[in-house]
Amino acid sequence: MWRGFIYSLQEGLLALWRTKLVSLLSIGTIAVSFTVLGIFLLVSVNVGVLTESYGDELVVHLFLEDGLLQDELAGLQRELENDERISSHGYVGKEEAAERFRRLFPDEEYLLEGLTENPLPESFELTLKEYLRADPTEVNTLIASLSHLPGVEAVRYDRQWVETFESAARWIGYAGFAVGGLLILAAIVTAANIIRINIYARREEIEIMRLVGAEGIYVRGPFVIGGLVQGLLASLLSIVALFLLFNIGESYLRLMKIGVMEGLNFRFLPLEYIVLFLVGGLLVGFLAGLLSFGRVGRS
Repeated sequence: MWRGFIYSLQEGLLALWRTKLVSLLSIGTIAVSFTVLGIFLLVSVNVGVLTESYGDELVVHLFLEDGLLQDELAGLQRELENDERISSHGYVGKEEAAERFRRLFPDEEYLLEGLTENPLPESFELTLKEYLRADPTEVNTLIASLSHLPGVEAVRYDRQWVETFESAARWIGYAGFAVGGLLILAAIVTAANIIRINIYARREEIEIMRLVGAEGIYVRGPFVIGGLVQGLLASLLSIVALFLLFNIGESYLRLMKIGVMEGLNFRFLPLEYIVLFLVGGLLVGFLAGLLSFGRVGRS
């Protein structure tokens, strides 16, 4: 058995070397498929990072009507202090709101220039009690009660857009597996056809080996090993390509200075995904090797 494996490994690597161009085509096809899948997963992972980053800092924004008097503002503040569902609150004046706008959206700063009056509203930012944040029904009840307070123009809860991002991350992941899966199936067929070229080139030798009673590992082994090597090299190549694309994309986003992404720690694919890529590459190569020989064996 061990000798058969050594023979298969030597012959498999030799066959790849003899057909370098077609082998590179096979490796490239598989690598592109895994890279496309990886791009979707990278986007999904980092959308998840964005939601995690802001998930612990979710606040309710209470936008106030223009022209509130100081006693009206003080009365509203007392209402918030007496509400046991609110952990803390902070006042954001017009000037601070404008400063935040300039910091988060530097390319849109011109919208505030030339205006005689600051159009941004005053607001209160409310942090909810921990138990409340886990109960959407209670949160909706609180938001409804806050919206009826005198002097409140609108209420916005950040959790709504976070949930939208979470849903987007899930669907991006699903789309990645769907598109990547189809491409990987195509790569298996392509790799199988390329390996079959090597089988046809050695069909007389294979027939002689069968006639003298050679074990299956000596006949099929070199082609299966060749497929495994191609799959492994392709998955390694896709990981390298994804790492380069990740660094390029991260640098580009940093230069763009998008407000919500400033200070965000982007993540490459976690270790378990990389292991799955390597195992997946081996599996694709193994299936390609079996499929290619099976077709020849029936012809």
